[in-house]
Amino acid sequence: MIIKHLTSQQSNSIEMKNRIYKAAAELLKNYDTSYLTIRHICKEAEVSTGTFYHHFENKDDLLSYFFIYGIKDYLNQNEVEATEDIVQNIINMYDVYFSFCLANGIEFLSNYYSTKNKGIYIRGKHTQEQLDKMPVIQKCIGFIDIAKKGGFLKEEVSSYEIMEDIAVIVKGIIFEWCISGGTFDLKREGFKLIKYHFHSLLTEKYFNTFKY
Repeated sequence: MIIKHLTSQQSNSIEMKNRIYKAAAELLKNYDTSYLTIRHICKEAEVSTGTFYHHFENKDDLLSYFFIYGIKDYLNQNEVEATEDIVQNIINMYDVYFSFCLANGIEFLSNYYSTKNKGIYIRGKHTQEQLDKMPVIQKCIGFIDIAKKGGFLKEEVSSYEIMEDIAVIVKGIIFEWCISGGTFDLKREGFKLIKYHFHSLLTEKYFNTFKY
């Protein structure tokens, strides 16, 4: 196994990016997204705007980085192993995702899942570089590909299209949960909608093999 060691410059870059995103996360916990300007972020992080733009293209890029960094770390701590049951695999992955969202609190989620945040729009983003920024979707696509090879999912819909639709469903239920003030069980309702979506995509082999 080859162990890659970060250079001092790379380590400093990661440290600075994390410092900036932690400052933004702190602001999102206490203020509306309209307050989350680059000027306020830089003031909170105690960095210059030049430093900000050296590490991030814009505010949406920063918000995307927050979720990429956070969910990757969360996935590393809560690894989901693939089984033959594709529905359960996706549920398990989104169990981790919903847990990560809930850990950040309703104030943060209400500000993050906003029409002002263009970073959460994913339709058409299917290059490898773009998928690397969507670790949950990327891993779920792998699960779906395996399920198709096993004959458990219909072939007519692409793996990416399936995950695009699920991402829309998940964003919708999180948004609904936020505007309700967190009055319902986010995971239960999310899992129910994901299962409903899969029902039309599963093959007879799946229904004969697993309880649905």
